[in-house]
Amino acid sequence: MVANLTILVITQLILFIVGLLYIKWHINLKRWDKPFFPALIINTTWFVISIVIYSLIGQNPFTVLLIMYINIFLGFLIIAIIYVENWQRSLEIVGLAQISLFITSIFINFLFDLIGIFLIEGNDRLNGAKFLFFLFVLVFLGIIVFLSSWGDKIQLVKLRRVVVIVSVLPGLLYLIAAFISQQESFLNTFFQVLAISFTYSIITMVGAKQIAYKTIPIKELREHVILEKGKPLLKVTDLKVYYPLFKGTLKRKVGEVKAVDGVTFEIKTGETLGLVGESGCGKTTIANTILGLLTKEDGEILYHEESVPKELTNYLRQKIQMVFQDPDASLNPRLKVTGIIAEPLKNLLGITNKMEIRRNVLRLMKEVSLKREHMDRYPHEFSGGQKQRIIIARALACNPELIVLDEPTSALDVSVQA
Repeated sequence: MVANLTILVITQLILFIVGLLYIKWHINLKRWDKPFFPALIINTTWFVISIVIYSLIGQNPFTVLLIMYINIFLGFLIIAIIYVENWQRSLEIVGLAQISLFITSIFINFLFDLIGIFLIEGNDRLNGAKFLFFLFVLVFLGIIVFLSSWGDKIQLVKLRRVVVIVSVLPGLLYLIAAFISQQESFLNTFFQVLAISFTYSIITMVGAKQIAYKTIPIKELREHVILEKGKPLLKVTDLKVYYPLFKGTLKRKVGEVKAVDGVTFEIKTGETLGLVGESGCGKTTIANTILGLLTKEDGEILYHEESVPKELTNYLRQKIQMVFQDPDASLNPRLKVTGIIAEPLKNLLGITNKMEIRRNVLRLMKEVSLKREHMDRYPHEFSGGQKQRIIIARALACNPELIVLDEPTSALDVSVQA
């Protein structure tokens, strides 16, 4: 009796932590305010209800369903009260949370059963079955995680970890359940069990990937848009960027270098602005700060009269591109030129069709005087000027409205600088 009560409390504590993290994550995903507070209230309520009902009625399929329905209703009620305007999404959050907790409880029960089996000092057949099961779990997880994460298209899915988890679950549950029920007999049926486990997970993985692919925000490549001249495009006001100076073992701050101190300028559509100064005066620092690569100490950066956030959104990354000064530091040595220039097309526009990508890459390469035979070469096979042209082509891929150029023609021949 005491042992069962201990297992029950441990199980509910684990479910409390999992539920707290899940609901907090899901509310964050919806971009609602203060996610921790409602997550804590909901899971505390669920924890108390589960302990009380299990203590009074006991653990059976009826109580599991009863607790699930009560928890969904109360969780929906709590979120609907806290987020009045978003009550329609509340049922989605608590429903998925209860399904996740139900699957987690199955895993916990299986885990207790596995611990009991592994603590038994059995004969050679049981020990062999234990070793084989442990080995197959590692092999199964490695293969399914690799397959569910493999491919260029899945990298564009924001919740790809969810796809991996959903793919792993069915096969892993079957594998564990088969070992618990068979134990010594697992040695005779392990090939069949492993084949069925892989089948379940692969079928689930294909379905999960197809659903996840529909969430990719696929956009068409914008044609060149002629902006109306004289409209505000970029405005920098009293920009300050300081680098801290540290000293001693404890890295105590002893001062700061004022790389940029009170710079103000404005660029309107159709204009070109040049920042001129000696080496180390802060030109590159200003460029990196505009793109959110450095944190500003003070000042304001406006794009189309709207404040630029610390981390640029996908929308702003499409609109603002940069050509860096050092081509070698800007190119991935493991990617071919096609892959380098195609990065904005894949990551920002969601274009995954290989023929369409190559067609757009070839067009961009021609614009910077590179040839078709250069498409499948690596960066180390090019000269400094050619590398710079590759970076310029990548910056032009999304047809941006603003391009920040950090000495882009320093490595180019006079014949192609124009």
